[in-house]
Amino acid sequence: MTERSPPELQIPVDFRPAWQLADSQIAQDAVAFWERNNMLSPNASVEERLSQVVCAAYDEGQMIAIATANIREVDFLRANLAMFRVSVDRNARHKRVSTALSLYAFDVLERWSQEHPEAQLMGIGAVIQSRALVEHDNHAVWPDTKLTFVGYTNDGYQFRVRWFPHGTIPRLWPGEAGAKPAK
Repeated sequence: MTERSPPELQIPVDFRPAWQLADSQIAQDAVAFWERNNMLSPNASVEERLSQVVCAAYDEGQMIAIATANIREVDFLRANLAMFRVSVDRNARHKRVSTALSLYAFDVLERWSQEHPEAQLMGIGAVIQSRALVEHDNHAVWPDTKLTFVGYTNDGYQFRVRWFPHGTIPRLWPGEAGAKPAK
C-alpha cells in the first residue's frame, strides 16, 4: 500500500506503512538507508531493527526517511508506549519530512493499538536527541505533533509523550493494594 502525504503539508514524498507487515521491499530499503547513513553499529541486530520499522518516506522510489518504534513500559508513567524515533537521510533533510512522517507514523501506531488492545499501547514516547528541535521550539506541547513535555531523562534529554485518545492510565492510589512504590 502506497499513500501520498497529506496535500496540506506540500511534501512531494510517498509514505508507506510497515508496522508488523514484514514487507520485504521496505526491509531491503531500510537496510540500504541505514548503511548509506552509517546508522548500523557493528553490534546492531538488523532483524530487531527491522521489526521496529513503523513506516518510511520515499522520494522518487528511494527511501529518504524512516520511523521506528519499540513498545515498552515506561515505569514512571505506568504505561506502555511506543518509543519512537525518526531518521532522515542527510541529503533529504532540506525537505522537512520529519514532522509529516511522524504524524503519519502516529496514525499507523494508533490504528494498530486500537486493533490490538491486548498490547495495551497507550501512546507514543520520544526522547528528543536533536538539539535543533529543542532550540527551535520550547513549547510544553509541540503544536504540530502534539508531543507533550513530561520531563528529562537521566542524561538530560527531553522526554515527550503523545497519548492516544483511547489511552488510559492505571487507577492506582499510593498505599493501596497493587500500587507500585515510588522510585
